[in-house]
Amino acid sequence: MLSNLFSSIAPEDALLSIVPDSEFFDTTSVLDLVSTVSEEAEEFLLDGLATLETAVGEISIDAGVVDGILTTATDTFSALFNGPEFLTEALEVLADTTGTLSLVDGIVNATLQVEDELFDVVDFDLATFAADGISFLLSSIDTTLPIENGALLIDVETGLGPISGVIDIADGALDVDLDTPIGALDFTTDFGSEAVYTFEVPTPLGTVDATLNLDSGNLEIPLFIGSPIIVPLSSLSGDLELADGTATLAIDSQFGPISTSFEVDELVNDLVIDTLTGLSIDAALTPDGLLDVLATSGTEIFETTVDLADLGAQAVSLLEQTSGDISLNEGLISGILSVGDDSFEITETVADLAALLTNPIGDLFTLPAAV
Repeated sequence: MLSNLFSSIAPEDALLSIVPDSEFFDTTSVLDLVSTVSEEAEEFLLDGLATLETAVGEISIDAGVVDGILTTATDTFSALFNGPEFLTEALEVLADTTGTLSLVDGIVNATLQVEDELFDVVDFDLATFAADGISFLLSSIDTTLPIENGALLIDVETGLGPISGVIDIADGALDVDLDTPIGALDFTTDFGSEAVYTFEVPTPLGTVDATLNLDSGNLEIPLFIGSPIIVPLSSLSGDLELADGTATLAIDSQFGPISTSFEVDELVNDLVIDTLTGLSIDAALTPDGLLDVLATSGTEIFETTVDLADLGAQAVSLLEQTSGDISLNEGLISGILSVGDDSFEITETVADLAALLTNPIGDLFTLPAAV
């Protein structure tokens, strides 16, 4: 069900990215985000956490409807929330919502009209935000990734869950096919003629400046004056080690082993900023819940329509397949939750939930994966 949900958002040829920002994640908590929207919502969450710290009781979830009785040191109250009904009402609001979004030279401008409220995003630097975010993610990972025929084989555990699949850079395009905690991520985008990078490589004749030409899919090593050796990326295998923001590349080629190190920030910033500044997007949200998207990159044009109303209906269906039983006992939360055919064991504390709300979002990446 979840994979179908994400595939309906992102067709196979869509341009997608997941891009948290380092400074934002290191200084901002979920509670900070809530407080910017509503101080009343912030107060409600804090009061709720304080209540749960001393609460004892049982909560049942049946078809997305939460029901139960909780007892605290001073009161007894009913916990009742109808998830499908709440989301259905939100979809009714969506039916009266319109808006536009544009991305030009890496800068986002957007306007959203929700009933009588108007929200604006003005000159948001998405390119820098995305580059910093991806650098932050890669800098937080310490692992060794095997390389086969110019493709990175990904199989890593993160605080949000496992990420596995292939990132292929061998044929003049970034070809990503990953299974992530949020669903499948599958897209291809050309590197372009500016995706050319120089770095030092030790050789039997001394250190030389090799050229990584992602556009042509070749590694060019100038061993002889005026006649560089061309090594196709598709012929390379080896390892890429990530540690403390530094990438160490060790590969085998028909000309012998090649080894070099570089800072992740430098390469990622160039790749992401060049990609986003070369991409233009115009999107419009219509009152019937349709999001029309037109993206252009060079001579390539991508056009799609996302039916948000249908997507919302699928989410309602997912909630209606959610059931389980949860116990609260003075700060300890435990139980079993089922979503469709999948079941999850829950063992958490209210203190853990409070940390998720009040600690910087970046700390989430250091938490252990959920059971």
